[in-house]
Amino acid sequence: MIHSFPVPFSKPLQSVNTTVIFDDPLTIIDPGPRGQKNSEIIASELQKHGKSIKDLKRILLTHGHVDHFGIAEDLRQQSGALIYLHPFDVEKTTRIDERMAAYKALLAKHGCEPSMLHVIDDFNNAIKNLLAPLVNPQPIPDRIAFEHCELEAIETPGHTRGSVVFYERQSQVLISGDTVIKKITPNPIVEFVENGQVFHSLVEFKKSIEKLKPLPYSKIIPGHGEAFADFLPVYDFYQKSWETRENEISTALQRLRRATAVDVARSIFKELNDFNLFLAVSEVIGYFDLLKSKDIIEVEETGGILYGVCQ
Repeated sequence: MIHSFPVPFSKPLQSVNTTVIFDDPLTIIDPGPRGQKNSEIIASELQKHGKSIKDLKRILLTHGHVDHFGIAEDLRQQSGALIYLHPFDVEKTTRIDERMAAYKALLAKHGCEPSMLHVIDDFNNAIKNLLAPLVNPQPIPDRIAFEHCELEAIETPGHTRGSVVFYERQSQVLISGDTVIKKITPNPIVEFVENGQVFHSLVEFKKSIEKLKPLPYSKIIPGHGEAFADFLPVYDFYQKSWETRENEISTALQRLRRATAVDVARSIFKELNDFNLFLAVSEVIGYFDLLKSKDIIEVEETGGILYGVCQ
């Protein structure tokens, strides 16, 4: 049996959807952020079905963001369960301070003044109580067997480089993490690859959504918000959102002619305070990459700063 329930998280998301597969071996997916209340909620949901945290055998993660993995290490220590995460996302869950330093360097390269970079430190400090770094997470196998069912792990890079979704073909249930979410504009977070270059997040996100389109669904359990069954309206929403944002950023660059990602973000977003700054600039960087792949703009470096330049 596939059972999902919300665990609390901070605004604006409010909660994260956690899923338990009540089959052998007992498995939890995206258990949420760290916290006593969340631990009690998970224990209560397991108890309703005659199970406890100590009975957990596997912890599967759709991706390596704190709202999805934060409590996983605590659950592992209580149960001895193995944690599974795509290798591309492991560093985000084990070398957190180093990742934050890399994000600060990236923001600076895209035009953030030193006085603005505190948003990364503020975010890092805010999440410290919401996570325990993972210890020895295992790669996710392509197929995850249970006594009565089987999950397929489908790689869906985009929201993060190591994002995956889990699909149970017999019941046609998709556990989609943050790859497929109803009524939330998709926002791939800027990522790095091994040589320090930026991962083509938006280009890959689009490919991932196309990969999921042909599958039949009876139920889609997203990382946030209500479950739903009809994939196509969400697919259409994504396409329209991407097209609208691409046009906004392209128009801004045509007007500015030569601009950093911060310049463009300031011209199209109303608020760039706190962590919204990182999210906005991250989104614009993804569109710079997309527009460059279409030969609409070039990205030039001057004095260590990157600029989008209209062709």
